[in-house]
Amino acid sequence: MKKVWLIGANSDVAKELMLQMDGKYSIVAASRNYCAVKDFIKKKKIRRAVAVELDVCNKDNLESFLFSMQQPDIVIFSQGKLETGSNVGDYLDEMVQCNYVACIRIIEKVWKGMADKGKGCITGITSVAADRGKMSNKLYSSTKAAFSCYLQALMQEGEKTGIQVIDIKPGYIRSKMLISNRKAYKSVLAAEPSEAATSILQKIESGRSGTVYTKKIWRLIMWGLKLMPERIYNKMSL
Repeated sequence: MKKVWLIGANSDVAKELMLQMDGKYSIVAASRNYCAVKDFIKKKKIRRAVAVELDVCNKDNLESFLFSMQQPDIVIFSQGKLETGSNVGDYLDEMVQCNYVACIRIIEKVWKGMADKGKGCITGITSVAADRGKMSNKLYSSTKAAFSCYLQALMQEGEKTGIQVIDIKPGYIRSKMLISNRKAYKSVLAAEPSEAATSILQKIESGRSGTVYTKKIWRLIMWGLKLMPERIYNKMSL
């Protein structure tokens, strides 16, 4: 049974992943909200998952986690930090650490072990916001863009080492992170957490690397935005 590190296990998508992976994978459900994840596993009677406390923004806690855990076959990054508003700069360090730096530290720790075996899977949930910067969430989108770019580079390396690398761009998800944005939460473009989890698991089980947009319409939308000339794009209020 393949060992999975599910980082950010208290997210709505991660919880759906645990339900869909139950019985087929052995899951380390890592989250700073250890009690909530432990209660969820118990309530849903998930058989092969264990909750582990991990705050990716705490460097000592992260190092301790990496030192104590056995080498995984699959790592899924489901954590995320989104802050907006006039005081968003106060959260910069935390957003960079959570959305990018911690992911790199974890991947760099497990990559060699996967490469030595010639197999493994790294899956990062980034964002459609990574495709082109928006003034409404410039710090968030830039951290997700950094992680997405890193995953793209890993895909090239993975072709040579046999490691599967996946970049998940879900678009809007009806989750805790989006609930304060009622317009986006209710949008027809928004996916349910279960829908996002299904797209992730299907891609992992395909054995192929690549970028996945949970709702295919997002690929078309972002393709159009990326092709838009700067002089037009810069006049938009996104």
